[in-house]
Amino acid sequence: MVVDGLAYLAYWNDGLIVLDVGNGMKGGSPSNPRFVSQLKYDLNAVYARVEQLFGRGFVRGTHTAWRQGKYVFIGDEVYAAHPYKGLKDGNNLTFGRLHVVDVSDIAHPKEVAWYEPTDGGVHNVWVVGDTLYLGNYQGGARVLDVSGELKGDLLRQGREMSWILTADSLGKRRAPFAWGAVVRDGNIFVPDINTGLWILRLEPRQQTVP
Repeated sequence: MVVDGLAYLAYWNDGLIVLDVGNGMKGGSPSNPRFVSQLKYDLNAVYARVEQLFGRGFVRGTHTAWRQGKYVFIGDEVYAAHPYKGLKDGNNLTFGRLHVVDVSDIAHPKEVAWYEPTDGGVHNVWVVGDTLYLGNYQGGARVLDVSGELKGDLLRQGREMSWILTADSLGKRRAPFAWGAVVRDGNIFVPDINTGLWILRLEPRQQTVP
């Protein structure tokens, strides 16, 4: 993603990379990008439990990046080494954490918060205003409140606003495998590898009737 001449890249084994592709701070351009900064973290340590539960050889890396305000949201894609017996039709068990990186000091990005679903991975994300939308593979589609100052564990703070399990009871491949989310004109487009394209709309929370 490019914002104000800076490219924010998910670099798999090397975390988040920021390049000057026209901003001017490092003299970079689209044809001659220049390194600005990096946030690299220990993927093996973050996902040690995946190896413990499902064996060595799991696949993991920083997969997506989205700049919004002073934050960059980066997501990891993680596959267990061996398929889980409950998932069929080529699906595998996925994991993943969404890292919230403060880039107020662009030369020294730092992680300040995270979101990690308990029942799915993290794939592509989309942010509009104070709301983040993402596909969680077997966990379906999720919507998070990312307003204000972000610190610590966003899941435990109750910032998960809504979710839908993109499962199809009539389809040949019934298990959900949501790949991401794209938002336009109030509609949320969620492509699911198994069950097709879901078009959703986030409804306001209903007031509790005493």
